Amino acid sequence: MIKNSLIIANILMILVSSLSSRENPFEPTRTYIEEKKELKLALIKKEQDQNRSIKLASKRKLVEKPMEEIVFKEPIKQISKDSNLSKICIKTREIKTYKYHLLPFVNIHITNDIMYISTKYKLKKFFILEEENKLVFDYVGKKGFYTKRETLSSHKDFNKLIIGAHPENYYFRVVIQTNKDVSKYKVKLNKKRNKPITIWKNL
Repeated sequence: MIKNSLIIANILMILVSSLSSRENPFEPTRTYIEEKKELKLALIKKEQDQNRSIKLASKRKLVEKPMEEIVFKEPIKQISKDSNLSKICIKTREIKTYKYHLLPFVNIHITNDIMYISTKYKLKKFFILEEENKLVFDYVGKKGFYTKRETLSSHKDFNKLIIGAHPENYYFRVVIQTNKDVSKYKVKLNKKRNKPITIWKNL
């Protein structure tokens, strides 16, 4: 009888100590460990989202700067006559190039009032809208994007640049609006990929 009582007492002591250890606020429970892991994962995800946002913001800044002006100096030889002696003088002139970054797959720049359009996509069709003074170039390619517009205020011969998507018909369109009568402009077409189309005003 005494032996049974001792066994029961030992079992009760084990149960009490087990319960007290679970209620001990200084001992980490399984729930606490799981919550700590979840919190750590949430912090990692937040940091990744912040890094992603920074990358997207930097990309937006590049898009927000659609035009880049590049100036370089070209050496020019000039012959001057002084006291019946001829001598060659080297002078320089500034040449400005305006590059437009409206879309990554369409390169447009203007140098010396000549416009160059190049893309890796093949030219499908070219036509002129005389009443609107527009030159229209259609390129084969299923591209989806919002219409891009840019006013070419730095140029006397070109007015606007518009690029629109027509993915349902597998092409996108580049439109150049001229400042003068469009019939006075010359266009040199090139249907090869990455080869520029050249546009200039015929003097």
